[in-house]
This record gives sequence, C-alpha cells and structure tokens, in this order.
Amino acid sequence: MEGIEEQRVCVKFCFKLGKSSSETFELLQQAFGNDVLSWTTCFEWFKRFKEGRTSVKDNERPGRPSTSKTNETVARVREIIRNNHRLTIREVAEDVGIYYGSCQEILTKELGMSRIAAKFVPRLLTDEQKQNRKTIAQELFERSESDQDFLKNIITVHREWVPQGQTVNQHYYLEVMKRLRENVRKKRPDSWKSGSWMLHHDNAPAHSSLLIRQFLAKNQTPVVPQPPYSPDLAPCDFFLFPKLKSTLKGRRFQTIDDIKQNTEIDLKDIPISAYQECFQKWKRRWQRCIDSQGDYFEGMTELCTSDRGAYDTVHMIMALPLIPGNKINKGFTSIQIFYEENIKLTLSNESQEKFETFFQYYRTTWLTGVYTNMLSVSGTVWRTNNVLEISHQHLKMHIGSNHQPEPR
Repeated sequence: MEGIEEQRVCVKFCFKLGKSSSETFELLQQAFGNDVLSWTTCFEWFKRFKEGRTSVKDNERPGRPSTSKTNETVARVREIIRNNHRLTIREVAEDVGIYYGSCQEILTKELGMSRIAAKFVPRLLTDEQKQNRKTIAQELFERSESDQDFLKNIITVHREWVPQGQTVNQHYYLEVMKRLRENVRKKRPDSWKSGSWMLHHDNAPAHSSLLIRQFLAKNQTPVVPQPPYSPDLAPCDFFLFPKLKSTLKGRRFQTIDDIKQNTEIDLKDIPISAYQECFQKWKRRWQRCIDSQGDYFEGMTELCTSDRGAYDTVHMIMALPLIPGNKINKGFTSIQIFYEENIKLTLSNESQEKFETFFQYYRTTWLTGVYTNMLSVSGTVWRTNNVLEISHQHLKMHIGSNHQPEPR
C-alpha cells in the first residue's frame, strides 16, 4: 500500500477543510484507487484528528513483539471476522495492526477458517454462534408473542433492480435506504407517522457498514437483528428466493429485460396470503432455533451436524467430482455400500428416509447423461467448473441451505 502516512495527511487535510468522513474516504478512493486505506482505518484516523490529534505517525512502541499471535490479537481478529465475514485479509490485518502473513496464519490455523465463496466461514457453528442465534431468536419470538403488531411492522423486502455493472456497496445501498424511506412514507403513512416500522436486512457488508448504521441511527430507524450465518432465519432466503427460483427454473431468456419482466410477473403473482404465511413461518423458525439450542434445524443439516457418519457420507458425495468422470458412478455406488454397511442402522427411520431421498435425488439429477464427465475436475488446474458450482449449490439447498463445507 503506497504512502500510509501520506494518506493520513490527506485525511487530516480533508478534516481541516470541513469534509465529512464519508466524503474523505471517497476522495481517498479517487486518489489512491486499490491502494486506499480501508474505510475503518480512514474513519479511525478522521476521528483522531477530530478529537485533537495532530501527528500522522504511529504512536511510539517500545519494540515490536516477537509474534503477532497473542491471545488478544487472535480474539480481535475473531471479533472482526464475526462481525463482517466478507472482509479481505488485508483489511483485517490493517485494522488489527499486524502483517498480512500473520493475519492469514491466525485465520487459517488459530481460528480454523478457510475462504469459501469469497467469505470466511466456520466448518460448523461455534458455541458462541449458536448462543447468538438462540438469543436473537428468543428475543424476536418473545416480542412477537407480547406485541401482536410486531410482525406487521417489519419491512424486509424492498424491490428494485441494480443497474448493470453497479456494485452494491455502502454508498449505493445508502441511496436504496433513502428510496425505501420515501416509499414507506408514501405507502405506509400510518407507520411512518407513528415511527412503528422496523427494517430487517442481513449482514452483508453494505448493510452493516458504519455509513449505513449512522444513517439509520440518525433517522431513528430500528433494525430487527439478524444473526450471522443464518439464512434459515431470513425470509428472503427461506421463502422469496426459493419461490422465484422454482418458477424461473428451466426457462430460457434472451435478454436481461426478459428476466426482469418475468421476475416482476412472478413477484406480482405471489398472493398477500403467502407473505403473511411466510412471516408466521418466520416466527415458527425462531421457535425451532430455540429448541435446537441455536443449531441449524432444517433439511439434513441437523443430522449432518449431530452424526459424524452422516456428515462423512455427504462429504464423500460432494468430493466425487475430484475423481475421473468415468469413475464417478462407481464411486457413488461405493459410498452407498459404505452407508448401508456402516451408517444406516445407526440412524432413525426418519433419517434413513432422508438419506434415501438424497441418494435418489443425486443419482437421477447428476449421474445421468453427460453430467458425470462435466462434473469431474480431475486433473484440472482449477478445481471447479460451472456445472460443479451449480451441483454444489443444489446439494446445499437439498441438504439444508446452511450446511457449511469442511475447511480445506
């Protein structure tokens, strides 16, 4: 990163000119491009200058410690990733004040994380994450029980199309929030006047950024909490997106406008009663989360997280694309035999039925026609391809959308 102190001078200069922290960061982005300080670091130095600091140099230290992997550093890295699992290693290292290599080692070796689909995910939910899920579910369930209007006041879906080439970053999302507030004012005037409406969104970086949190706080917009790693507790993930996918699946569209038009039609075809039922399901999911002590509770996920044999069987199937295409069918048969001889009799009848359905689904969907050769990434440099990505996405939906892969 070029000229960290130089960028701090620029932050100080912008502060002296009366610029806001957001404006300062935008100017830094224009000036330094990919080498810009992270938003967190920029805001922190802006805050220091605002509090009276004059120096742009780091505070003097008696000496750099021999290792960056202290308990305090590891705890700090864990907290940062827990709050925003889409940060880059560089951003985390910069925020904590350690080298990139040290940060990478903490993430992979100390915290047992790996980068999957551009974000760090744990192999299974930690006790802390389970407790967080349970606590939030308990809070929301109790509020829905004590206040009959609680669910009615939540707004969790705002429909608009993102322009082609536009990244949904904090600045774009800020404009979305402004438009959302205006729509609430026009379409739900009673809720707007009383200030009773609440916003629910997930923990995407753009949603949880400081800029958005400041905007919502300034406008006194309450936010319904959403625990991390919990699409099973988000209406868009467990209701809306699957519903749209089911109607659009298998259809071909010539242009993006065709996709938009058909999606709009499908959205309008969803009756109000379906949304109302979705919110009641949301409430029941809170209860199921509480009953499972914060663990995942749907599909085969609970089975895979509680039974090592079931977990191993599913992971062997997910690893089939690593062998040559002409051996995938034989490999699948071997896994079925392993399951029959070692796992099946240890499971309940209900769990056995789930596995039978799962095996049938995989064989009829992915082991017919040309798919076996298309699935295989054996001998390739890049251990993935489009068919494999689609296969794994469907597998995770079939198993339970929250099943997390084992760290590599």
